[in-house]
Order: sequence, then structure tokens, then C-alpha cells
Amino acid sequence: MSAFSIYFEPDGYEINPTRIMGRHAAGMGVLRAAADSALKNDESLFACVPREDLAPKFNALVQQISPQLHTEVETTEALCKPGRRYGLYVPGPGVAHFASLRMRGRTDGFSIVGVTHTIASHAAMSSIAELTDTAVMPWDALICTSSSVRAAVDTLLEQQCDFLKWRLKLTSAPVLPQLPVIPLGVHCDDFSFTASEKNAARERLNLSADEVVVLFVGRLSFHAKAHPYAMYAGANSVAKKTGKKITLIMCGWFANDMIKKAFIDGAARYFGNGQATFVDGGNSEARSTAWAAADIFVSLSDNIQESFGLTPLEAMAAGLPVIVTDWDGYRDTVRDGIDGYRVPVTHGLDIVGEPLSRKYEAGTINYDTYCGLTCMMVAPDISSYEQHLEALLENPSMRATMGDSGRQHVQANFDWRVVFQRYRDLFDELAEIRTAQGTAWETQRPATLNCSADRLPPDRMFAGFASSTLSSSNRFVVSPSAAENPIETYRDLIKNPMFSFAKALLPSEQVIQLLTSNAGKSIEQIAAESGMTANPLIAAVAVLTKMGLLTLV
Repeated sequence: MSAFSIYFEPDGYEINPTRIMGRHAAGMGVLRAAADSALKNDESLFACVPREDLAPKFNALVQQISPQLHTEVETTEALCKPGRRYGLYVPGPGVAHFASLRMRGRTDGFSIVGVTHTIASHAAMSSIAELTDTAVMPWDALICTSSSVRAAVDTLLEQQCDFLKWRLKLTSAPVLPQLPVIPLGVHCDDFSFTASEKNAARERLNLSADEVVVLFVGRLSFHAKAHPYAMYAGANSVAKKTGKKITLIMCGWFANDMIKKAFIDGAARYFGNGQATFVDGGNSEARSTAWAAADIFVSLSDNIQESFGLTPLEAMAAGLPVIVTDWDGYRDTVRDGIDGYRVPVTHGLDIVGEPLSRKYEAGTINYDTYCGLTCMMVAPDISSYEQHLEALLENPSMRATMGDSGRQHVQANFDWRVVFQRYRDLFDELAEIRTAQGTAWETQRPATLNCSADRLPPDRMFAGFASSTLSSSNRFVVSPSAAENPIETYRDLIKNPMFSFAKALLPSEQVIQLLTSNAGKSIEQIAAESGMTANPLIAAVAVLTKMGLLTLV
């Protein structure tokens, strides 16, 4: 079975209680699943970090999950080495960046797997477009979390391939990575509540036995998550028609006070026949209480920034029937009429889509405004929502049946134990492709292509900047200003921050002694006589010449 390491930066995994994002929850879900899998298979948990100081942070986070788990952490510089042992999982779409690093070693050295989250931003779209013109290989993959995302990615890549064929006069399309559809997951056990826990949760929220609790969990953002009007107005109409006591729990977090006021005032105005309660979704205890107290889950997402949606899975894991929009990843996870209902959605983006994207690209509007304005052209069928909500309100046995169905569905298909196994299987499949095709690709690579063109080292990129290039044939003498005591002069100079900042490149005193005592000879002659290789001596001569200790002849 192919082992792989998890690329770790705190921003991809650590959950900020005041600003919980889906990608953070997904990242932590993957990390927990990887830890569980490693323990189950008696393996170490491998990680790759961009800086050495992040290794302790990764280990501390893993210790919170599984104290007995052994970890092995490397830096991303190891990706440049040809003998690397295992693949790399990236918690985002940025596969191209790591493929560039891999070029400094062997392109068939390991596989890289990324995953989509939101694909609406310019940064995300560019990351996907880069898959066509970088060293991404057929043994790499970008996981699309839903069939809707896969369709969008296909559209973007087709456009980029057409551009490259036109721009570069290509006769065939660029080589692409694999694009499997694998959903995100949830840890189902986190959402298992006993009857007594449910009763206690309702008591904490002062809910009576005859109140039906409709729950929304997620960012409370009308421009970037789910516009609340349809949920408010539809629930209000059903409450008026049925006479049922409906309590709407909005469990989430606000980006600012303006949005908070809009949500609270909107609930008062458009949900006057029911009771709206706002719960801090950043508080894990409060969030757990909301899940345990609920009878029905609703999420009428209508935003292009949404791509998968974890909360319907969490709701089904909690045994709740769900009402969601027939939108993005919800279409893959919620079975209409079985686990709950999917509300039809219509969009009018054909009319305003191009002008809005032009304004966003030009910087006339920002990303938030772009998402908010496109959201206004996406319309859930409110009457359908009302119909489904009324059916669930009037039929407790239907709620129980759909809730049980959803729970079984999530446990079988979306628990992280199941989903993470699909990740492992994917790396095995990619290893087979790499074994079959990798050697041919690597042997056909020109010797000059040892890195990406946009990552050229300075000796190649700026070779024409200087008068000459220092080589092993150069000779030098000790400068008059340092002739009396070169070592003391050097010690004095490196005390200054102008030189001490470059500690990694400063030569040792032993090397300085070797060079100054052999002044007048060529670098290659000194190397041969001392048994050293020429390169470190060339580097030392460059630094010492810059410091004025040596003068080139």
C-alpha cells in the first residue's frame, strides 16, 4: 500500500472558533482520519512542512488526536530529492506548486494529490488552470469533492487547454492529472446523541416538547454562504398555515456587526410566526447542543463559493432529516425523498455572469461583492421548501425514518474512515500509473529542465548581469586591509547585521585559513591539494571578496 505524507501548514487544519471555514473543518477531518488509519495499520503518520519550526506544531496537534501515535516529519525541501519514499497530500488545489518542487529531483519520484474547496475565487481558479502548463503528471490527481465541482473543473480546464492550443499552436491537448470525484467526510461518532442527551439539550435551550426545532449550522453570511430570506419566509408561511410552534436555531458565526444585524432583524421581520434563536457556532459545546436539540436540518445554500457542504452530512450523522437546495455538492450527498428533500434551484447567471466576472477581474468589485451579486441570481423554489417543511412538521414518523436512512447513508459512504480509505486507494492507483509511465517521461526530460521556468535559480536567470562568473580557475590575493590578520578582520565584520544575516552562507574560519594561506593559487589547485571539492571554496571566495578580505587576480 502506497504511503503518503500530509502537507501541513496550520492554516489548512487549525479551526479558529471565531471564523470556522469548511476547508479548516475538512483539513482537521483528514488529519484525524489519517491518524486513525495509521494506528489501525500500525504505521507512522508522515507529514511535510514548509519550515522546521512547524514540525512541533504538527506533532502537538497529532498528540491531541492520538497521543500514542508516532510521527515522521520532513520539510518541503525533501520534495526536491530524487530518493523520496512516498506521495504527498495537499489540503487544497495547489498541486502545480509542488510539482515544480518535484522537478528538482525526479518527476516520477512520487505522486501529488490535492483537493478542491471553493473554486470561485481567482486564486482557486488559477491553481486549477496551472495544472495544464506545469509539471503536473498523469500520476498526480486533483480530488473533486462533488460531481458538480468536477463539471466546473472540466469546463475550466477545457477553456485553458483551448487557449494553450491556440496560443502555442499545439496539435494536442496538454497532459492532465487524474480528476477523481471523492467526497469530504465526517466523523459520525461526533454526532451520535442519546435520548437523554437530546432531552438535556432541549432543556438548556428552554424548548418545550411541542416545539419543532429547525436547525441551520454554518457561516451566517447572506452574501457568501446561504441567503436566509427563503428559509425565514418559508418557515413563517408553514408556521402560519399549520399552527405549529417552530423554533429556528441559527447556529453559526458572523463576519461583522452589519451582517449580524441583518440576520437578526430579518428573522424578526420575515419569521414573525415563529421563534428564531441565534447560537454561537464557534463554541463547540453550544454547537453540540444545537445538533442534539434539533428535529429538522435546513440549508438552502445558493452561493457559488459553496462547493460541497459538510453540514448536511453532519446533520444526517446526527439522525436528522434534511432539507437542502439542489445545489453543488448537496446534490451528491442528500438523496431526495429518502434522507430528506432537495429543493429545486433556478439561476439567471446567463444574464449577468459575464459582466460580473469582468468587474471582478478588473478589480471594480471585490470577491465578497462578486459572490453576493451572483447569489442574487440564484433562486431556491420557496414553495417547494414550504411543502417539504410542512410534510416533515406534520409527520414525526417520517422525520424518524428519513433521519435513520440518512444516518446509515453517511456511515456507509461518508464517514472519514470510508473516505480516507478511498484516498489510500487513490495513491495506490497513481503508483501503478507512475510505474507504467514515469520512467519514459523522466528519460525524455531535457537536462536543462531541472526546474520550472518561473523558478529558475539566479545563476541561470541572471547569468548576464555580472561582468564575469567566478570559477575554479580564478586566483586571488589577500586584500591589503586584511593582510595583517584576516581572521580577526572577518570576526569583526560578521558581528554586523549586514553580514550576520547571511549566516548560512558564511565560510568557517578553517576555510578562511585554508584560502588565505594559499593565496595566489587557483581555487581548483587549493581544492586538489586540500582534498576538498571546489564548489564550497568558490562560494567562500565570493563571500570573502564581497567582504573585501580577498581580491581577485
